Amino acid sequence: SVANPATDKILGCPAMQGAKDSGSSIKVKVVVRVRPFLKSEGRDRCVAVDEKVSTTGVHNHLQLLNIRNQCASEIFRYKFDGCYDVDCRQEQIFEADILPLLPSVLDGMNTTIFAYGNTGAGKTFTMQGTDEQPGIIPRTVHHVIQLVRAAEDKERAAKGATYESSYSIRVSYLEIYNEKVYDLLVPKDVDLPIREDQSRNIFIPDLAEVPVTSMDEFKSTY
Repeated sequence: SVANPATDKILGCPAMQGAKDSGSSIKVKVVVRVRPFLKSEGRDRCVAVDEKVSTTGVHNHLQLLNIRNQCASEIFRYKFDGCYDVDCRQEQIFEADILPLLPSVLDGMNTTIFAYGNTGAGKTFTMQGTDEQPGIIPRTVHHVIQLVRAAEDKERAAKGATYESSYSIRVSYLEIYNEKVYDLLVPKDVDLPIREDQSRNIFIPDLAEVPVTSMDEFKSTY
């Protein structure tokens, strides 16, 4: 549906006030993905990605039809860093919003990516994916391994036979359920505590860290 200019409302997401375009130095980005309808659901356009694109060439507005005032075609529009409709591909999200974050990991920067939504929103598919459509986690590990190998090749060429790799990749996998922490790689009889060190860094004692050097090792672990 097309919004009536008199009733079209553009609302900024509170978390995104003052947000800049994609690729800027902003520390937090919020990206929305609209999942397809389930077979048991009726199809409508109450929630859809605005077809307009920003100056950077990405869709960044989500539009919601006011179901209490459909006769007036009242539409609310919310701005985010990126919006993906039901037909988007896994690689689109990864290449646009995840891939640019990864090189900084090798420079010592912490990078956190998480999916938030209610049950059935598509979090697991987006993060884990399937064998045919890998999600963010396997794609990220694959690319980080490639980055490490490229960095090692560059340093090896510069230092020759004296080169010793300074890189290591370790994987942990945990679940927080009912305020309890469980190690999913090496299950334990008790839930794990959450601690904070003197520098206010959060860590979980005794959480398993499994080293991986290839995707085969990652797949056998994950």
